[in-house]
Amino acid sequence: MSKTSHQGPAETLRDGFVKVTIWSNEGEKGPFFTATVAKTYEKDGKYYDGHSFNASDLLVIAELARLAYQDIRERRAALSREAQEAPEPKV
Repeated sequence: MSKTSHQGPAETLRDGFVKVTIWSNEGEKGPFFTATVAKTYEKDGKYYDGHSFNASDLLVIAELARLAYQDIRERRAALSREAQEAPEPKV
């Protein structure tokens, strides 16, 4: 079983009530990113996240997913650059 440590949201992209949250995690093989999609709604004065979308939400989700994909690619590239620039450990 893979052991992971949850670090918290790295970024939240929103358009109206729809959001894509990018999560930064640490696993056995190093950092990785995941994303969740939700729609915020209000009920009895409290806000909740739902996971049911109407037809007009789907294009918003597609655009936010594209932006999230680009964000994650840039984060991975930055981690790769940092790893390449890190000094070699002294033995």
